[in-house]
Amino acid sequence: MTILGAAVMDDILAMGLLAIVTGLVGLGQPLPSLLRMIGFLILSFGIGRWLLPPIARWIARRYPNEGGLALVVALVMGMSWAAAAWGGVAAITGAYLTGLWIARTPLQEHIPQGVQTLGDGLLIPIFFVAVGLEAQPLDRGMLSLFGMALLLLAVLSKGLGGGFGAWLGGLTPREALQVGAGMVSRGEVALVIATLGRQMGILGPGLYTDILLMTMFTTVLTPILLRLTFLEGPWPFPLRIWNPGAPASRGMGEDIARLQASRR
Repeated sequence: MTILGAAVMDDILAMGLLAIVTGLVGLGQPLPSLLRMIGFLILSFGIGRWLLPPIARWIARRYPNEGGLALVVALVMGMSWAAAAWGGVAAITGAYLTGLWIARTPLQEHIPQGVQTLGDGLLIPIFFVAVGLEAQPLDRGMLSLFGMALLLLAVLSKGLGGGFGAWLGGLTPREALQVGAGMVSRGEVALVIATLGRQMGILGPGLYTDILLMTMFTTVLTPILLRLTFLEGPWPFPLRIWNPGAPASRGMGEDIARLQASRR
């Protein structure tokens, strides 16, 4: 739960910074950009606080499944467009705010499966195809020297930063290392930010490719690091991977359950 909470907070902060940066860079005038962002947030709050709840309650009573999913799709498209066209921020900001407001209505009990099916079956594959079409890994020999430095910095910054923060928060060194390992991965938010940077002309094709490859490598590396940090045995337990006789963990899920139980 600590890793999940930290990852969610990391994504929230990233999207908040993304909204600010895209607003300021896209419009070029700080004060009007800021006013447009504030106006969009006020509009979003008004829709989520007063307009959406009665509509969601009516749909939850009459058409809880198909109607709820249709409302979510319409809101995501509308809020994403409003975020980009009116608020001057990234479209993902509008989609994220839509999820926050829907989660506070009766529809949140009916639509998760439909949203997941729509995303997994259609929207997410299209997004990854669009991301991959912009990359040029085979034309430049995979990671460049800068890309390797970026990968190393990404692993160390998230791993040490997340672990140090967890240790300051009261976790043991072993638990802090586990949190740091779980924070190494860059996920879909990093891909969205890189894609927006490419579309806005901030990132060139080489740097964009380095960021995509860094995201891919950290995503693959994180489960390995988690597995190592959850190995059983006395400290320094990561070094036990070099000992063929060291008992391996019976499963990461079981390790996590024992860790949570030990802190109750």
